[in-house]
Amino acid sequence: MNLLLVELEKLRTVRTTWLLLVVAVLGPLPIAIAILTQTDRLDRAPQEVLGLIVLTALLAAALGASACAREFELRTITTAFTLEPRRERIVAAKAAAAAIVGAAAALLCVAFLLSLTAIWLSSSDAPWPWTSGETLSAIAGAVIVTVTLAVAGTGFGGVTRHVGSAITLFVLVYFVLEGVLVARLGFWSDYGITAAGSTLTEPGVEHALSYVGALAVVVGLSLAVLAGGIAVVRRSDV
Repeated sequence: MNLLLVELEKLRTVRTTWLLLVVAVLGPLPIAIAILTQTDRLDRAPQEVLGLIVLTALLAAALGASACAREFELRTITTAFTLEPRRERIVAAKAAAAAIVGAAAALLCVAFLLSLTAIWLSSSDAPWPWTSGETLSAIAGAVIVTVTLAVAGTGFGGVTRHVGSAITLFVLVYFVLEGVLVARLGFWSDYGITAAGSTLTEPGVEHALSYVGALAVVVGLSLAVLAGGIAVVRRSDV
């Protein structure tokens, strides 16, 4: 039995998945238009517009949390554990499925955002500020951020085994705790989660973290959260 295909099929047949996808892809567009209408911000338009990918990434995290925690709430997870006793494989498959869906949403969203920005800049006789290499690295960074948050969301789903609690814990860690660390620890503003995300999605700007360093931060944190979720699931009674 291919667990990844099973988890992808589960996501495909749930209406919430499609709703989240639509919002994740189209939700940032009105804000992007609002940014582009401000002519004094056109020189930074691609950076500011691409920064909206955080909305898509957050919804991908919610999808990952729901994919893992919902089955615990409905008690259908017992069937999956009966068919595959190695629980870590099931959680990993859920994370991989959420990551794939998140990557697809990120690619679609970035395509819409950057195409709109390019057309807008061209009609305003404003130059595109990035080289082709910088543009590709920014696109890759946006997808990486979305994928890693989807994986982290799955991990939080495993830790709490409750959708609402998983999303709340995600917000507390990635926003509240991140804000406290930035305020209390000077170096965190240059090397924390937010700084890593900016490094990945804002080429042409000087950052304390290198691209590889930022990649290590976001991937390492998401895998640590996923490992925590797997550890809890393996010890749960269910």
